[in-house]
Amino acid sequence: MVGARKLLTLKDSARASQWLGEARVLLKKIEPDEDAAHVAFGIVSTYGKIDGLMAFDSFTEAVRMVNKTKLTAADQDRVPLLRRFSGFELADFTYGTEGFSLKSAISVFGPKEFEDLLASINKITAPEVRGVAMLELSREYLAASESVGKKQ
Repeated sequence: MVGARKLLTLKDSARASQWLGEARVLLKKIEPDEDAAHVAFGIVSTYGKIDGLMAFDSFTEAVRMVNKTKLTAADQDRVPLLRRFSGFELADFTYGTEGFSLKSAISVFGPKEFEDLLASINKITAPEVRGVAMLELSREYLAASESVGKKQ
């Protein structure tokens, strides 16, 4: 994920998209947990910079994954630690990584996707997480509406 984001900063969206596709395939093969949900949100927020349709498709996958986890509304916006994958206690190298939260995933969508995104958010089974997602979606929509109003 972090590599795909780096490729985007280097303007290599084709390779970044390829890496994101591979990440989605790998994510489907692992047992859903909170870390996997954060990676899924990272995929959404990264796709949102290059392909809105893939971002929305990834968001629906992330919602399905969230429903299989115990993700709470206290959602950190950083890449999950590598400890789970390596088995070793490692230093926390997640400083400066963002875009791995529900809030970041929602923020990549514009007002045109409001209803579709709301329909997906309504499928989140945990009431607290669903409520936070609805608030964030509303906040993003209102902010976009205010900026359009100021331009006119």
